[in-house]
Amino acid sequence: MLRPPYRGTTLMFCAMAALSFLLIFGMNTWLPRLMQTADYPLQDSQTFLVLLNLGATVGGLAMALLADRAGSRGPITASFALGAAAIVAMSAQLPLPVLYGIVIVGGCGAVGVQGLINVYISRSYPVTARGSAVGVALGVGRIGAIAGPTFGGWILAAGLEPRWNFVLFAVPAVLGTALALAVGGRTSQNQGCLAPALRAKEPTAGHTK
Repeated sequence: MLRPPYRGTTLMFCAMAALSFLLIFGMNTWLPRLMQTADYPLQDSQTFLVLLNLGATVGGLAMALLADRAGSRGPITASFALGAAAIVAMSAQLPLPVLYGIVIVGGCGAVGVQGLINVYISRSYPVTARGSAVGVALGVGRIGAIAGPTFGGWILAAGLEPRWNFVLFAVPAVLGTALALAVGGRTSQNQGCLAPALRAKEPTAGHTK
């Protein structure tokens, strides 16, 4: 994973996983408080959290079906981009039914994307390295899980206007979109390429166990 041609791909996947976990843990920790800063009552703010995770479940499954047909790069890029747009849109004073729909879309994009990333990682490496690649990305990604609640706390403690709270929370999703586009070019180049050490271990016809 840390040898050419996979070194850069591994680093980008680790960063992508970290951003995904930051969004998951940050939004799940601070969404009710963010909505309260936008003048929504506590009861509605808690409903938003339920809808966020509903969107992650239903939307994540829908995106997984799309990934099976179209590949992982497009759905992951779309998920991050939709998540960023939805988080920013949450700051607008909209009718509740419309805002509920936006929160569901945000859950699909910002929270439901992690499962797609795991599949994308496994598709981008030889069989001999897939388990290690996913494990390393998830391990490094946990840095984002630690940073997410801290990131949200820092934003709220800054005392910014409510709109800027949401804009700053959308930044990791924008970065995730850029990484998904960048890593897509690298994985297409890596297809069929094995590092020398892995090539030596790759089973050949007639020698499989």
